[in-house]
Amino acid sequence: MENGIDRFSNFSKIYNGLTGSIGATLNITDNLNLKSNISRGFRVPNISELASNGVHEGTCRYETGNTALKPEYSLQFDFGLSYSSARISTQLSLFANKIDNYIFSEKLADASGSDILTDGVPTFQFKAGNARILGGEYVIDIHPVDRLHFENTFSYVRSVQLHQPEESKYLPFTPAPRYISTLRYDLIRDGRKLNNTYVSLQMDCNLRQNHYYASNDTETATPSYTLFNISAGTDIRHKGKKVASIFLVGNNITDKTYQSHLSRLKYTPANNLTGRVGVFNMGRNFCIKAQIPIEILK
Repeated sequence: MENGIDRFSNFSKIYNGLTGSIGATLNITDNLNLKSNISRGFRVPNISELASNGVHEGTCRYETGNTALKPEYSLQFDFGLSYSSARISTQLSLFANKIDNYIFSEKLADASGSDILTDGVPTFQFKAGNARILGGEYVIDIHPVDRLHFENTFSYVRSVQLHQPEESKYLPFTPAPRYISTLRYDLIRDGRKLNNTYVSLQMDCNLRQNHYYASNDTETATPSYTLFNISAGTDIRHKGKKVASIFLVGNNITDKTYQSHLSRLKYTPANNLTGRVGVFNMGRNFCIKAQIPIEILK
């Protein structure tokens, strides 16, 4: 009870479900492997999805739960194909997932299409629908010379809500197609003082996300952006044992201004100083990380 208003009401829920999976692996040759798996999943609504009734300070929105939510049931099929040799390794992973009662949140609007505000922020309510999620990832790592690695990864996810009009067809917070390319060179291998010493340059390209949940302006499209990252690292050895690992990392070294499609802060109110809507992701940043094995402290 808050200010005479019953903010949270009592409720009781009992859920049950059956899960399981079965899979197989086939070694076609010494270098080529095939994997497949089919599984049944089950997830109950969490307490926030059932009973929220207040402002979520981390996302600047008022969330209301839904006690009528049912458990999520999923049926997923996975397929994997991998190949490895002295100079190349590659892997293809695909999945198809059908989820009944998929839970997500939708912005509420009045009859005129304007946002419904509660405590001064837009109101969101948890709801559910039947979903189909398809996607996959392809990885190829090429070793043109002994110490050089050229790794490329492409991932794609398409998630839709079945039997819905265009504005509510695509599920919210679906990651954009993404391509990551990493060039790494091993400077020292099996050295006396330094070991596994490397330098690396990475390009992280996130394509435009045009598949978004448009109902009541819950989401908007997200432009593409490309980030460049650098890193270096080494193990430090003493008397033949590793005593520490040191890593130097620089992310977004070109100081790119961008917003991730997976960020809820993309939809915060406009900044009075810049006029820009939403909080942008981190700009250029550098960090140093040290790892010390516990064994040397004995």
